[in-house]
Amino acid sequence: TNSRPLVVLPKDTTVLQCEPGEICLPVGISDIDGNIASVTVDGASYNDYTGTICLTPTEAGTYPITVTATDSCGAVGSDQIVVDVTLNSAPVITYTPSGEVYKQCAPEEVCVPVGIDDIDGNIADITVVGGRYDAETGEVCILPDGTGTFCAQLAVTDDCGLTATQEICIEVAAGDYVEIA
Repeated sequence: TNSRPLVVLPKDTTVLQCEPGEICLPVGISDIDGNIASVTVDGASYNDYTGTICLTPTEAGTYPITVTATDSCGAVGSDQIVVDVTLNSAPVITYTPSGEVYKQCAPEEVCVPVGIDDIDGNIADITVVGGRYDAETGEVCILPDGTGTFCAQLAVTDDCGLTATQEICIEVAAGDYVEIA
């Protein structure tokens, strides 16, 4: 008796890409009788040598792929996978200046809240020129060296190299003094 071929694809998957490009996934195709006559693939290409199916999406979207193996006796085995392709989005920095003037008698670090988000969850680097970022509190901290306006440059970069930048400034004035007579 003849057995039908067995086709095994991975579970449905989501792939995040920096830019559209080739995606290859493993496929297992076998037949206990050793009489596979043909393999057809809808939605991708099949490489018998590497045991992979590959597709090259041109945009984000849902890509169904069906692999069908037919043996020389006409028995058929197939499997399907759905590949959801999403394209990377840049990180986002949220900052609203408070307009507050910080009064200081001696230089003291001033920290202001900032929001850093990446819908893809792939932040690779956070840098601050002219200050520091405190990830625990979600604040950019600036150490003024007197009175006036002091600014720091915040940059957030993701794994794909997309960067969001924000200038963060504080205003520092001399503190109030009390005269004792």
